[in-house]
Amino acid sequence: MNTIRILAVVTLLLASRLAAAGNTFTVNISASKAKAAAVDACTPTAVAAPAAATDTLTVTLDAKLTTDLQLSVDGVGSVVVLAAGATTATFPAAKYADNRMLVMSAGKTLCKLMLAPAPGGAAEPPKPAEDPPAPVESTAFSALDQKARAFLTETKHVLGHEIVRDSAFSGRTFRIYHLPSGAPAFPLPRHVNEKDDVELWMVVPLGAKVSVDVTSCDKVPATRVSGTYKAAKEAVGRLESAEVSFGLEGYAKRQRCAGTLTYKIDMSYNGASASTSTSLAFDPVYRFEWGLGYVFDFARPRQLSLGDRPTEDGAGSEKFVVESKDYAGTKPILALSVNVCGTNPDDLTWCDRLFNPTLFVDPSRLKDGFGAGLMLRPFHGLGVLAGVTVFKSTEFADGAMAEVGDAWKIAGDLPTKETFNSDGVGFVMGVVVNTDVFSELLKSE
Repeated sequence: MNTIRILAVVTLLLASRLAAAGNTFTVNISASKAKAAAVDACTPTAVAAPAAATDTLTVTLDAKLTTDLQLSVDGVGSVVVLAAGATTATFPAAKYADNRMLVMSAGKTLCKLMLAPAPGGAAEPPKPAEDPPAPVESTAFSALDQKARAFLTETKHVLGHEIVRDSAFSGRTFRIYHLPSGAPAFPLPRHVNEKDDVELWMVVPLGAKVSVDVTSCDKVPATRVSGTYKAAKEAVGRLESAEVSFGLEGYAKRQRCAGTLTYKIDMSYNGASASTSTSLAFDPVYRFEWGLGYVFDFARPRQLSLGDRPTEDGAGSEKFVVESKDYAGTKPILALSVNVCGTNPDDLTWCDRLFNPTLFVDPSRLKDGFGAGLMLRPFHGLGVLAGVTVFKSTEFADGAMAEVGDAWKIAGDLPTKETFNSDGVGFVMGVVVNTDVFSELLKSE
């Protein structure tokens, strides 16, 4: 029995040791692939570090770049800038395993990768969604954070970050709550995109000084043209009270960003101070989309030509005017769709799937007409197109005195012209593939 107890204790000690095991992450970035915006520019590796309770994260470049890289990890309040000309950046020790890392360059996403733990270095077990992140390790602010959390949940009945506006057309407004230490009061939401606004709210003890510094928030481009916006530091205010009472203070400006929103909250209270940086990744939103497709055109344009037939006396043959109205048939197309609601490829809405007006052309008949329709997308990258086409059909040239079936006794070809009329209008159906997806398929082959 004693032996069994000893084995049980040893097993528990080993289990706790493994649960606390860390990882040494290294992300290697190819400078040449980064300049070309290649999807495989970043290569992560992980090595188990059983003796460490936290992870380490280092980013290296194989050559110098002339632009800065912004590095951030979801769920971890750390943002590091790899300055132009530098080749190495190191993150502070923390738990990075099973989190998504973003590498941004000039407001555009260069790499998006998961930091998977090494086989021998187990990651920290994931916390339930309702568990808030641990507060800053400060004795004074640890107690304040607990009281502030009770103020949020019991007094204000706030059980998580809130969505105060939700529209498929104009996006959402998130209200993100923070504790006195500056740490988010609840796990940060995922799939925030460039249509969304973010409000920063802090639980502030009466008598405390608090300030918010937004250090990174690029302006959202209308058509994916990069732009930069940096909010100025602004003091929220000061409240005075002898007892620890709390109130809610909001940052003066809503944030709508491209790339990553990075901000720092500084607070001082009764001689103690805390400072916490937080990053929130924004998914890119696309307003236009190029595609390659293959459709069947049900139009039956009129075609005029000369055929041969025997003469009435049977002694020879003669030319006569022939008319044909065959289906236009299968055609390749180039398509440009307008994403009415702005499409986030990682999180499609019903509007993204249903409302995508599309213009398209047949590359072999660029000067002869075009088509327009509506594309339905079950998922990003592939759509079903239905629409109409308007293409030219053949008519007799002005002054030509002939009708279908007449014998043609004049030397040379039949005088015709191409013109728009009802014969050239048709209905089409087909499939369209996003050009990015098509390029990836070619690469895989």
